[in-house]
Amino acid sequence: MRRARLLAICLTAALATGSAAAASALAAPPEFVHLAAPLTLTGFTGKSVGVATIADTTTGAIYKCSSETLEGEIEFGSRKHVEEVVIKFKGCSGEVEKTGKIEKKCSIKSPGQPAGTLKTKRLDGNLISVAPAEAPDEVGLDLLPEIGTVVMIIEAPGCALPAAVIEGSIIGEVAPTGPPETTTKTLLSTTLGTAQKIQHLPSGAKDTLSAALAEVTLKSTVTLKFGEVMEVT
Repeated sequence: MRRARLLAICLTAALATGSAAAASALAAPPEFVHLAAPLTLTGFTGKSVGVATIADTTTGAIYKCSSETLEGEIEFGSRKHVEEVVIKFKGCSGEVEKTGKIEKKCSIKSPGQPAGTLKTKRLDGNLISVAPAEAPDEVGLDLLPEIGTVVMIIEAPGCALPAAVIEGSIIGEVAPTGPPETTTKTLLSTTLGTAQKIQHLPSGAKDTLSAALAEVTLKSTVTLKFGEVMEVT
């Protein structure tokens, strides 16, 4: 009996250790990996597939852009941190909806940009783990202002709207994860109803885009191209 109890204790301990190891593996933060090492060519670019839409849930303003591009780099020697990221939206226009009908249409821009062009501040951020309910591939790229809290400013005087000061962070799903290694990934920003789909950081804290404390959503699909073949783990 004593031997049986001892065996049961050892087996329980082994199972507990195995469970802890499995949990630890699941909790491992995602990384950009090139041949099991950090990338040497760290720059990347991005180009949208289809229209990008930015919506302000309080004013009813919807900003639609025919194209979106971005450029940035992975911090040299890092497997998760990106920096010097700038996103540009072109062919943009605004409209204001009231009770389901378009009330006004107008040209929009960011300060210092030509009409129809929106540009973010310089952003940086990290690959993060995301809950399966928020992103099927469970990996997101969280981009926030390198300095201050402002992501972008949208001027739309033709729609009789004050400048929209967009704050917070842009979180998009990075897919697909795992092998095979390729030079491309998809950055997908989606909504669930009128809310941003990916809303939570690994800490559990909510982190979304906002303007004047009201939620703002970005809906877009961007193909990211890297300088070397790699995978996101």
